Amino acid sequence: MTAVAYDAGTGGAGGVWGTGWLPGTGWLGSAVGGPLPGASPDGALTGWAWAWLVTALVTAYFLGTVPYVKTNIRERGNRAYLVGSIAFHVAVTAAVAALAAAGLVSGWHLAVWAALAVRAAAVPVLAARRGRPVRPMLLGLGEIVLSLLVALTLLG
Repeated sequence: MTAVAYDAGTGGAGGVWGTGWLPGTGWLGSAVGGPLPGASPDGALTGWAWAWLVTALVTAYFLGTVPYVKTNIRERGNRAYLVGSIAFHVAVTAAVAALAAAGLVSGWHLAVWAALAVRAAAVPVLAARRGRPVRPMLLGLGEIVLSLLVALTLLG
């Protein structure tokens, strides 16, 4: 929905999802004069390039929640799921570290991904050692907080 929201907010400036095809024919037609001024933290990316990067990072976060939650509920104790979840989070954290080094995302966003990677490993392992699963309500509340942090650190 990030790319759709950006397209709607710019009135289709840049064409259909930034392709240059049919510019100004977006959600609001040509009512909005040009692209929104949004940019990456150092200003290196603007417009659709920034919108697609944000879309990819938000998508990666939500894709990572699936194996993380599964390792705590239905696939609790499944070593393959746990290793896969940790590997996914570490890989995305490494990619975000490269983006941060290039100045395309903030250090705060990298810190959130580092916390997500630690969480992917620590929560299921600690719950197993404790002998009690993490309650779904706590998992859900944690995801609300972390999804807000992902979004907020991409905005600034």
